Amino acid sequence: MKEFYKRFTENVKLESYPSPMMCLKALEELGELAEVMHWITGYKPNDKTEEEIKYGIAEEVCDVINCVMTVAHKEGIDAELLNEVFEAKLKKWKNNAIRINKLKKNESK
Repeated sequence: MKEFYKRFTENVKLESYPSPMMCLKALEELGELAEVMHWITGYKPNDKTEEEIKYGIAEEVCDVINCVMTVAHKEGIDAELLNEVFEAKLKKWKNNAIRINKLKKNESK
C-alpha cells in the first residue's frame, strides 16, 4: 500500500481535483464498474470476450482507486495512516469472510 501511494502521489497532478468532486467522480466510476458487471450477469447483452470483460473490470477498478486515493491525499491522509487502516480493514474483512463461510456451511447441512 505504501509503495502504491507513493507512486500515485508522485505521478498524478492532484492540486486541481477538490475532494467533493472526486467523491462524485468515484461514484460515476463505480457506476461504470457496475455496467461492466452487467456484462457478466447477462443483464446487459454484449459481444465482449472474457479478456475484454476482465480488462473492463480492471480499468474501472483502477479509476475508482484513483478517485479515492486522490481524496485521501487531498485530505492529508498519508501513506502510514492509510496502510495502518488498510491492515485493520483487511483483518475485519477476513473475519467477516470466515463468519459468512461458517454460516453457509451450517445452512447447507
